[in-house]
Amino acid sequence: MKIRKGFVSNSSTSSFIVIGVTVDTDQLYTKKEVRNCECDLEGLESLYCPKCGKETMTTESDPIPAFKNENSIGDFEVHDMYNEVSVIAIPGTYDYNSDYGMEKINVPENIAELKEQMKIALEPLGLWEEDSFGIWYGLQEG
Repeated sequence: MKIRKGFVSNSSTSSFIVIGVTVDTDQLYTKKEVRNCECDLEGLESLYCPKCGKETMTTESDPIPAFKNENSIGDFEVHDMYNEVSVIAIPGTYDYNSDYGMEKINVPENIAELKEQMKIALEPLGLWEEDSFGIWYGLQEG
């Protein structure tokens, strides 16, 4: 009989830590319904086109104007954490680690000033919520 000692895993682990605010990723995009097929469907309302079989409508999403490059909003980095949540981060505070061990994250001395700058930039876009500002961390296993 063979006995295996120690930890064995086929999965990988990665983690992140960031200082900023969380937002629903949907808030960073505008969505609109558009025709999905080119067939003449005058007067016909159906989910699928009887001629080509495609869905008759589809949803297109475009980044909001402040998020055009899809990496930042103004001076702030945007990181897609999970499918539905993004973090708008103070520059230089995002750290991603796919190794095991510990690393230090540098907390800027002027964090209150940076938080206020972030609030001024995000509030007019409807992306600021005081309760969502903080140090965020996560662990992903694959």
